[in-house]
Amino acid sequence: MESSKILFVISSPSGGGKTTLTRKLVKSVPGIKPSVSFTTREPYKNEKEGLDYHFVSTQRFDEMVSSGEMLEWAEIYGHRYGTCRHAVKQLQAGGYDVILTIDTQGAAQLRASGVEFVCIFLMPPSEDVLAERLHKRHRDSEEMINLRLAFSYHEFLQVHHYDYIVINDSINQALEELTSIIVAERCRRDRILPRIKKQWHEMVDGDPAICDQS
Repeated sequence: MESSKILFVISSPSGGGKTTLTRKLVKSVPGIKPSVSFTTREPYKNEKEGLDYHFVSTQRFDEMVSSGEMLEWAEIYGHRYGTCRHAVKQLQAGGYDVILTIDTQGAAQLRASGVEFVCIFLMPPSEDVLAERLHKRHRDSEEMINLRLAFSYHEFLQVHHYDYIVINDSINQALEELTSIIVAERCRRDRILPRIKKQWHEMVDGDPAICDQS
């Protein structure tokens, strides 16, 4: 997937705050939009089609996987989740950086496929805090909460594959740190130099000190 726009990935265990923080990021940082994932599960209360997820049948999801429409996908707790390749390309073609909130399995797929992206792991401050947040959602049974907590350990083992780790102790602090990461990535030399070469071509052309940089 070739684009001058940046693909950001945020992963965290269930209850880590990735959905809440992604929504706040999109509202506060110009030029970035989320890609809405597809899922085979039923919507939770207050979830809206096209805003939280695209809710599709298992058959439709399988068709998208078979036809190569999915950039990445994973099965989590018996349900499938995935990112539409065309939707990401469309957002980037519109001039936006794109943010994906996906699990560690999806991020691993992207990594293996050679897609360039910046990955951020959102870490709860402790297991106790994560358990408390899962209970406060009033969404899952005690059995499911215990399952999510157990699976979170396996997700934590993947943090060494991520470029950044943000501890979500204070939501305002975490938002500030995520914003700083986006700004810093946009200012990387390899992202800025192509723009300089276009805008300052008369000065830059033929100067090996600048042209040979990458």
